[in-house]
Amino acid sequence: MKITDTGNISPAIPQKPEKKSLSVSKDFEQELDKNIEKLSAGTIRAENAQPLAVNKTSPPLFPSPIDRDEVVSRAAKLLDTMEEYARQLSSPRATLKEIDPLMAKIDTEKNELQRLSQSLASTDELKSILDEALLRSSVEVIKFNRGDYV
Repeated sequence: MKITDTGNISPAIPQKPEKKSLSVSKDFEQELDKNIEKLSAGTIRAENAQPLAVNKTSPPLFPSPIDRDEVVSRAAKLLDTMEEYARQLSSPRATLKEIDPLMAKIDTEKNELQRLSQSLASTDELKSILDEALLRSSVEVIKFNRGDYV
């Protein structure tokens, strides 16, 4: 076996790329040094600072408090929809194709209520009731989509 020139093979350990030096303009550097001196000397005060502009479209930093009446009414609406679903499911004349929009409505209401449920305190009595309704609606959505009623 004859070994020939291996000059075209790259080394197994990659070479470290050369670091590029960042060029900073002298004006910026001088301004930065001047502000650092002012900051350490305490000559920059809050009254000189510009207030931040508030974006009216940005979401609030803190979640708004939950309206318990809204949660109760939405949970009651979900339970009413599930009751209508049970009535149609037990009807011999209703087809699954006719029931499907009702199931989609239950799924949508369930998803909206899950967001509200997450913002309630774990010790809240309303949360346990809401979680039970969400659990039962989730089971029905799964059973319907899986084809248990075919």
